[in-house]
Amino acid sequence: MADGTDSGLLYYYTNTGTPTAPAYTYDATKFRIIKSDNSGATVSVADYDKDGDFDFISGNWLGTIQYYKNEGTKLLPLFKQTTTVFSGLDFGSYSAPVFVDLDNDGDQDIVGGDMNGLVQAYINTNNTTFAKNTTMFAGINVAGFSIPAFGDIDGDGDKDLLVCAEDAPNIKFYKNTGGNVFVQNDSLMTGVTFYDRSNPTFADIDNDGDLDLILGRRFGTIQFYENLGNKLEPKWKQNDTLMADIEVKQNASCGFADFDGDTKPDAVTGEYDGTFTFFKNLFAVVGVTPANGLSAKEFALLQNYPNPFNPATVISYTVQEYGYVSLKVYDITGNEIVQVFNGYQQPGSYTAAFDGTGLASGVYFYKLQAGNKTITKKMLLLK
Repeated sequence: MADGTDSGLLYYYTNTGTPTAPAYTYDATKFRIIKSDNSGATVSVADYDKDGDFDFISGNWLGTIQYYKNEGTKLLPLFKQTTTVFSGLDFGSYSAPVFVDLDNDGDQDIVGGDMNGLVQAYINTNNTTFAKNTTMFAGINVAGFSIPAFGDIDGDGDKDLLVCAEDAPNIKFYKNTGGNVFVQNDSLMTGVTFYDRSNPTFADIDNDGDLDLILGRRFGTIQFYENLGNKLEPKWKQNDTLMADIEVKQNASCGFADFDGDTKPDAVTGEYDGTFTFFKNLFAVVGVTPANGLSAKEFALLQNYPNPFNPATVISYTVQEYGYVSLKVYDITGNEIVQVFNGYQQPGSYTAAFDGTGLASGVYFYKLQAGNKTITKKMLLLK
């Protein structure tokens, strides 16, 4: 069941009863929708108000900036449009503003694209006043509908810049050579296929310590390029299956941050009709770390340790090749209890922590699956 409100939010309730005797329980893992008054909604995420949770801003075809403050909590975000000083910032039609701390003072500056293909910067002086900087990006012009994205791609501690455009051949990448001096260096995007008017975002989706690239497509799809390199030298490989659960319409724009405090990057998407959708991340790496002592030449699942355990235990395993891996825990009747891990991993050895707090004493099973291979083992929780 979905429940709409006068604020424009949509809440999702799961029927935990039966078809004849329903019992509805609010499910915070499902997305809630915010509807903008204007079309062409982009998304950029940051803790603008410094209250410990993440907010987002959006641009649209009118050139205005809309600010959505998180008035909920880390465990239950609740976004509400709020009036701010952003109304004095002028990016022109089809603005695409992004939060970025260019001067490293802890405040979020705002850089935006526009219909003409230029990039403009407003420096945050005290979180209530912005000063326009007309020189920093003066040499950048992608000839129409510029959409910027920032990320430290080369691992030198400053923020590099990707500018997408109306026409894919005009898309450019700029390396920050220090002091916010941006020099074009498209070689750092080798391996990425760009399309017209892509909406770019850099985020560490697979939690491996480097930035991946997410591109919202003009006609309602998302491209995901996993960084299989490292912080110093990116190597891009398209892996759209990682974004398969995010359904979007035209001109999708994505912003990523840990909105609910579980260390995994969640997503807010904006679309051409002004719709924003929140997606909770149930997929990325959490509590799984590389381990030594197991050979990556074999597919293996070790006995958990300690066993019996109360309330926590560690599960170790190896995978032979890069691919999708899941590690799940089941009760004695075969009901799934928790997904310990669900995502993509490189060949190697890993350890995962499982916490049985809140579970009854008894026998549980944990199953490792990689491709078409599975291994299941038994463990005992004693309280």
